[in-house]
Amino acid sequence: GLQDDVPPDPFPPIRRIIGEELGGTLEELFLELEEETAVGASLGQVYHVRLPSGEPVMVKVQRPQIEGLVATDLAALRWAVGWLKLYRPLSQRVDLDALLHEFSRTLYEELDYVAEAHNAERFAENFAPNPQVYIPKPFWSHTTKKVLALEMVGGMKITDFQALTEAGIERSVVAQRLFETYLQQVFIDGFFHADPHPGNLFVHPLGDPPPPGDRSRDFQLVFVDFGMVGRLPPEVKEQLRE
Repeated sequence: GLQDDVPPDPFPPIRRIIGEELGGTLEELFLELEEETAVGASLGQVYHVRLPSGEPVMVKVQRPQIEGLVATDLAALRWAVGWLKLYRPLSQRVDLDALLHEFSRTLYEELDYVAEAHNAERFAENFAPNPQVYIPKPFWSHTTKKVLALEMVGGMKITDFQALTEAGIERSVVAQRLFETYLQQVFIDGFFHADPHPGNLFVHPLGDPPPPGDRSRDFQLVFVDFGMVGRLPPEVKEQLRE
């Protein structure tokens, strides 16, 4: 439920955040904006809008007071880790402080939409030679630390098996292609999408639908949400190969 179906916050605070971050009214910033939330995730909400140029985009806005909520949750986790470290069978095998540090760092990185936009550009560059993978581009004119504008992308959730079948797409081919993208991300690029849940992965059919029963239709894998990424230095990639 936290992937893409979290109940939305009311729109008035969202309107205020957009105006403060982008420096204008919604009427000045967008040609159209649907106030109904398209996607509700745990840290942000996504809206469908049109830029003044007429281009359709997805705008992700951080939930109001989310930084305070994150700080409260992390304080509770620090308290819990303090008690867990007293349990020797666990503390002898797991560096709980390191886990908490990494979790905290990753969570705060997710709250920086400028960093996320840069991550999207890096993924697009890494997969530029591969037409089977699509990465939406950011619109920097409408992107700040708390607001992110990304190119509108279509497709079906990677776990919508009935839709894949009806579109003439073989699920095993989808799985294999996704697997191959992660081989590239981990062993070649050393830079990987670290949040590959079904709310962030879509399948975009290409060409006309095939005859009934035919599952040979080509498609693109579409990644979204680049707030959580992993980086592997060369020595770690070499160790993984070993």
